[in-house]
Formats: sequence, structure tokens, C-alpha cells
Amino acid sequence: MDENPDKKETKQLTGDEKTVKAMTRDDLVNFYNTYYRPNNATLIVVGDVDTASLKPKLEKAFANWKPGEVPAMSNVAMTMAAKPAIYLVDKPGAAQSSVSVGLVGIERSNPDFYAVQVMNSILGGGSTARLFMNLREDKGYTYGAYSRFTPRRGAGPFSASGEIQTVSTKEAVQEFLKELNGIRGARPVTAAELDVNKQSLIRRFPSQFETPGQIAGQLSALVTYGLPDSTFNEFIAKVNAVSAADVTRVANKYLDPSRMAIVIVGDRKVIEPGLKELNMPINLLDTEGNAIVAAATQPVGAPK
Repeated sequence: MDENPDKKETKQLTGDEKTVKAMTRDDLVNFYNTYYRPNNATLIVVGDVDTASLKPKLEKAFANWKPGEVPAMSNVAMTMAAKPAIYLVDKPGAAQSSVSVGLVGIERSNPDFYAVQVMNSILGGGSTARLFMNLREDKGYTYGAYSRFTPRRGAGPFSASGEIQTVSTKEAVQEFLKELNGIRGARPVTAAELDVNKQSLIRRFPSQFETPGQIAGQLSALVTYGLPDSTFNEFIAKVNAVSAADVTRVANKYLDPSRMAIVIVGDRKVIEPGLKELNMPINLLDTEGNAIVAAATQPVGAPK
């Protein structure tokens, strides 16, 4: 996933070895002095305290922390760093293949957030979800297969993944794609699936507020993602409001298998012949993610 603020320059969001090595102490000091300002911070306190006694202590403790000019934060567009294809990292002798299928997902403030949560719960949110029931319980390809959206202030990644028996790598990829297409409508969501997964999300919700630390973490999310104060009060109603049609709609909007990158780490000599049968470009990468061939391997049947 790339950070692309002006659609002219592509940057790897997490950086790389080169950018980390290039950092100096002055870079860190300048970053701290620029952004770590009281006018760019929110203090959250949860516990057996009251404002009247706490506020004077905080004002004294932070008296020397001065406001400063903080650069405005622009909305950053996230784009796919990789073209749709299989990206294969050779791990000779590996007993299993690590498979991850993904693309850019959604931001936390997206109005489709709740429908996406229900949809993903049905697809790969746990041990009763479609991916798990297919790849583990039915096919026995893996101990577990899951999917997840990781929403951020900007769009975070979506991935569906599992650790797969080497000999079943091609078949597992096929089943991942089958389930991704299924949730888009090829296999319509049932009323039972919808109800069970909505209730699962709702019943787990209170456990996220059990300790002071959890409450503080939840409140910090409101600040981090720019969410309204009513977010938690509305959670149950918004999850309950998700329909089967909503699930199909967001699956079609945010999960397009034809746009996804498939990353596989495994024993190339064993798994590549089968992967070629999927008729998808195969790009060979080293362990740092760098291409080790000039062009993608031609799919089976592709013109020379």
C-alpha cells in the first residue's frame, strides 16, 4: 500500500531499510519539536479521579510545555503499490506456504464501516466464518484462514490470509478467491449468517470497556480517527441496521479480487507449477520484496 498525497510521487507507507538508515538524531528532534505540542495533543485520563483535583496538577506538570505552530495534516490518498498478480517469495524446503490476498481497504470514518465489519465477520472474522469453514474444516488445507480490515485515519489494508500446506497452495488460492467472489453475491449471505455475526459483534462490544486502560484506548480512537462523541452509543444500532443487501453492496465496493495482490512465501519449485495453472502473472521477489526478474512470468496459455 502506497502513500500518494499528490498522485505524482509514490512512497512506501512504512518506509524501508534505506530510509531508516538515513534518519539522523536531528531528524527525530525536529519531528518531536514540530508535532509534540499541547495544541496538537489530547490528554485522556480514566480512573478514580475528578477534574477539580486533577486539573491543577496537570497544569503544574505541563506548565513549561509551550504551544507551537504545527503543520496542517492533509488527507493522504492510499493506492495499491502492486499490480494485481501473484508475488512469490521462494523459501526452499518450506513445509507450508504463507498466503495473503489483499488490497487497500477503508478509513475508520467511512460511513460503510459497520456494514464492512459485519461483512468481514461473515467472510473471515473467526472460526465459524466462511474462510475458516472452507479452508480448514472442509478442505483441511490449513489450521486457520481469516480476513481483516485495518481501518486507519486514511484507508488501511484488507487482507485474507492463512498458513497453507505446501502441496495445497494452488488449491488454497482458488478457495480464497472463491470465497471473495462468494461474499460479493455468487454465494448470497443467508439470514442466519447475518444474524449470528451481527450478534457476535454486539455481544463482544461491552468487553472492550472493562478496564480503565481499555476505556482510555477507546476514547483515544475518537481523537485519532476524528469520530463523533456519539460513536459508542450508536454502535449497536448501526450494526443491527446492516442488511444482507448492505453486506453484498460493500463486498462489491471494497473487495474486488481482480484488483488484489496475492503474496505467497513458500517452496517455489513445489508450488510454482500449480500456481501457473491459475493463469495469473507471477512476479518473483526476494525476501526484501524486490523483484528478482525483469518481468512477470507469463501465465499458462499467454501469447509469447
